[in-house]
Amino acid sequence: MNNKTTIKKESFYPIDVSILNEGKFFTFKLLKLTERGFIADTCGAILKLASTIPESRFTIPFTDVVISGSLRVMKNYDRSILNEDKTQGIQRLAEFHFQELSSRQRKEIRHFLNQIEQVAT
Repeated sequence: MNNKTTIKKESFYPIDVSILNEGKFFTFKLLKLTERGFIADTCGAILKLASTIPESRFTIPFTDVVISGSLRVMKNYDRSILNEDKTQGIQRLAEFHFQELSSRQRKEIRHFLNQIEQVAT
């Protein structure tokens, strides 16, 4: 008898991020976080390259740590996907860089990335 234990790795992504753009708040799906910024699914919104997002906010998963601040749009990506109904679709992604984060916020992001083993200590 083969008694293998399967360990399921928890996925911490996507993370909901609230973004103020052109006077309206939108919820994007943060797909990958780094110390410099993140890549998010813009849920169809098209963002102007090099534009500044005055306000963004998200909570690091399984904590009460809120990361907030302004962002700059660095790149836009379109990715072809297969929808649930088996039709071809496009996922719009954007890369954002943090403009100003406190040292505490940077430390919390680094700690989170270490905890999920996305970066080495």
